[in-house]
Parts: sequence; structure tokens; C-alpha cells
Amino acid sequence: MKPRESAARVVFVCHGNICRSPLAEMYARDRARREGVAGVEFASAGFVEAGNPVSTGSASALRRLGIEPGPHVSRIISGPMLAGARLVLTMEEDQKKRILREMDGLEGRVFSLGEYAGQGGVDVDDPYGGSVEDYDRMAAHVKSLVDEAWPRLKEIATR
Repeated sequence: MKPRESAARVVFVCHGNICRSPLAEMYARDRARREGVAGVEFASAGFVEAGNPVSTGSASALRRLGIEPGPHVSRIISGPMLAGARLVLTMEEDQKKRILREMDGLEGRVFSLGEYAGQGGVDVDDPYGGSVEDYDRMAAHVKSLVDEAWPRLKEIATR
């Protein structure tokens, strides 16, 4: 699905933009493509070190979900990037608080993924440097939260 010029943007955010947030972005994009959902663009970013590919563990976890990871280069969040987003979903409650503390004008558009999925302040554990099982656990958690939030995410495309 190629995003339209007027597509609403949803940005997933984690620490380094190499494990959790790109997995969420690619899973949501794949689900939108499979369901023919247009009008929403999924992206991701992090707080540190731009220019890295998706982690090997996350790429492998995506393949085990039946999704071939697309090209990815980590990006650092910025005010202008997030200002253009309809919704910003963080992997941790503390990341949400940091964005709201450091960037103006985002109130009402920044949530943790767990909060947006109706699970309260549940964080998605960072598997960086962990085992295959850690990555699979993270992938299953992200998939579950995106699936729970899916009706609301689809609705964004029509606003």
C-alpha cells in the first residue's frame, strides 16, 4: 500500500528504533495491506543513533510472523516529525512522558501502545541483546497490542 499524500501518519517509538518500533511499524503496515486499509501511513523512530538497520532478532521474529521485513534505517524523533503525526505510540510509558515533556503541542496524540490498546501502562520489554525467545515474546506482545488497538488505528484513516 503506497500512502496517499493526505494519509494520516502513526509513528511508533522505542529507544533505538531497531527492535520494537520497526517491528510494530512493519506489522501494522502488513496488516493494513492485507486488509486493504488505505489512508494511514505507519512509521517509526527512536531516541538514539540514527542510521541502523532493524535488528537481526526483530527481522527474524517478523519472518516467524510471516512478514518479510522491508528496508529500515533507524531515525531519531524530532519535533517536526512528530508534529506531522496524527498519533504517536511509544513502547514504554516513560518514553511517552519524555516526549510530552520535551516536545510541545503533542498533547492528546501521544500514548503508550499498551495504553492505546486498552491495557493501561503496560510496557513492551526491550529484547535488545536477548535470546530468540526474548524477541519472539516481544513480537507476540507487540502483535497482540496492535491487534487490540486495530479498530482505533483503522478509524484514524477516516478522520
